[in-house]
Amino acid sequence: MKRKNLRNTRHRGPKNNKGMKKRHFIITIAVLAVALIAAVSFAFAATQTYSKYTGTTYNHSDGLDGYVITDGVDVSEWQGDIDWAKAKADGIDFAIIRIGGRGYTSGSLYKDGKFADNLKGAIENGIMVGVYFFSQATDEATAKKEVDYAVKRLKEAGYTAKDLDLPLFMDYESAGGTSGLLYKLTKAQGTEVAKIWLNYALSKGFT
Repeated sequence: MKRKNLRNTRHRGPKNNKGMKKRHFIITIAVLAVALIAAVSFAFAATQTYSKYTGTTYNHSDGLDGYVITDGVDVSEWQGDIDWAKAKADGIDFAIIRIGGRGYTSGSLYKDGKFADNLKGAIENGIMVGVYFFSQATDEATAKKEVDYAVKRLKEAGYTAKDLDLPLFMDYESAGGTSGLLYKLTKAQGTEVAKIWLNYALSKGFT
């Protein structure tokens, strides 16, 4: 917005000093009042963001106003073949790609059949990438084995932790009901396993 040329602005207010001071005082009060109202309104205003992907309007604290909003996807082999160029063109900024997991009753480790293709496709199209592992770790040994498995799968695909823009995520979910591996874990035990898992991932070079 262009500023006014003050040299060409003619003052039409009171000419005496007393009148000028009074007018300036009134203007100052008015400006402060407007600023206060605006500040209060802003502090309590709910910010809304509409997502074209979900068709939903989300509310968030105005403390997050001004932050950059990025859109991403969580994918695995269940999504089939993905057109990553189309995803990028449609506005997808990042992808969290499943690298593998552990059976929630069998306890066996498994790889995601589309991991390598998804990682390669996303990277080649300029999409930021992170990976996740469906964890069913119950102790230190199983936690570290899962992270090592993720490192191995990443290496097989021709990448290392340094090639990722985002972390290796621990997708820690209780599944399988009373037959699930995590069913008997207490909250404290689960928290301790998660700490071990994540700290070990850090030691392997992941964010």
